[in-house]
Amino acid sequence: MENDLQAVLPKAERDFVVHALQALWRERVNAFQVAEQVSIERNAPPVNGSAFGIEEAARMLRRFGAVPFPN
Repeated sequence: MENDLQAVLPKAERDFVVHALQALWRERVNAFQVAEQVSIERNAPPVNGSAFGIEEAARMLRRFGAVPFPN
């Protein structure tokens, strides 16, 4: 299933979607990190990372043959 969306869109549109998904992934990671820090500061239970959808964004990127955060 990985790379299965590469052929669906023209390259320019694919690049746009990949950049948008990478931005989404970064925002979700940042939100998780903030929530995790607040949890630590308040001595609250650990934050459930799956609630932030980080893996879903990464999975979609893989379907376009991309990585969450480009090197």
